[in-house]
Amino acid sequence: MEKTCKRLYSLRLLRKAGVETNNMLNIYSSIIRPILQYAVPIWRAESEEYLSQKIESVQERALKIIKPGDENYEELLKMFHAEKLETRRENLCR
Repeated sequence: MEKTCKRLYSLRLLRKAGVETNNMLNIYSSIIRPILQYAVPIWRAESEEYLSQKIESVQERALKIIKPGDENYEELLKMFHAEKLETRRENLCR
């Protein structure tokens, strides 16, 4: 989680620098989300619910950095045409 926290900080700096939302989403998808999904088929079977929630909370924080405002997590997922990481893990393991 430390690695993702450092990258979320970078995302915050990019937001302050005025990087466009589309570019921020691309940055998240290419440098943060892969960390959260690394070796999913191996550890998914062993993970407990709390770990899944922690991982999901990282994506939620990233989306709120990309689009600050009053939207909740579900609204942000719809806005960015994204899916929960839990769903992505299930699809990756098929």
